[in-house]
Amino acid sequence: MLKKIMLFLMLIVTISEAVEKYRFDTVLYSGGIQYENSIRDSGIMTGIYFYIGAGLEHSLEGELDYTYIKYLNQPDLNQYDISFLYTNYSLINRKFRLGYHRIFTDDKNTDMGSIFTFGYEYYVPYRYAYGFDLNYSFYPEYTTDKKGLSVFQITPNLSYSFGDYYSYGSFTTGIKGYIIKLSNNTGFGKDFYSIEGDLKYFYRNVVLGFSIWDGEQSFAVKKHGFIVYNLSEKYIGGYSLFFRYLLNNRTSFTGRYGETDFKESGSIYKSKGKIFLITVGTTF
Repeated sequence: MLKKIMLFLMLIVTISEAVEKYRFDTVLYSGGIQYENSIRDSGIMTGIYFYIGAGLEHSLEGELDYTYIKYLNQPDLNQYDISFLYTNYSLINRKFRLGYHRIFTDDKNTDMGSIFTFGYEYYVPYRYAYGFDLNYSFYPEYTTDKKGLSVFQITPNLSYSFGDYYSYGSFTTGIKGYIIKLSNNTGFGKDFYSIEGDLKYFYRNVVLGFSIWDGEQSFAVKKHGFIVYNLSEKYIGGYSLFFRYLLNNRTSFTGRYGETDFKESGSIYKSKGKIFLITVGTTF
């Protein structure tokens, strides 16, 4: 299945490249995780992301991630994630997305998990955008009262841009909701609802961003399928900050810090995860 999806997405971009100019970007990232009041001690994350733009109507994105989590009193966890996202811009002011994410992990319940993404967005450049993502996740080895776990998620979103980039800078603010439904109770219920808001500021070579969310999430999918929370826990809020500096027309540097509150399976305590990431991006 994964091979067929990869071949299909690459075929779309290859056909487009034959007649249109393309763009290729890569991003390398690495970071650390520190936990408080948790059965986990710390962790590291690293990965590589790519973007291929074919003309003005097609793009293909992909990412390979590695995560290591050190536990206090149980075996450590190693996990690899691979993601692909195809976006079509053929209809004016509209985007259609189709994505796939696969998980390879030491966590027996979610190993070989598959996540499918479909998204739609209507946008007016530099003014506003609205749309939604639909996600379906399936974990064939997850066992509760029956084997196999399905997760359905819808994420509506709305954003608005204002300001003057060339004089004092421009702003983009957005809001999105997460509606998550599980087929089985994994310890925290079956239904989860949350809301997230963010604000970005753009001025010359600098981009600043802040986001905050509140509510409940479990097995959430974010960033159009590139981020998947596959461990058995309930997230109850968090925030993140980032700073990006454009070194030149082809290279950028980003630093990101975030904190997330969550509850682990079988624990009455609220845990916290602190994440710091550094990324370097290049356009060819």
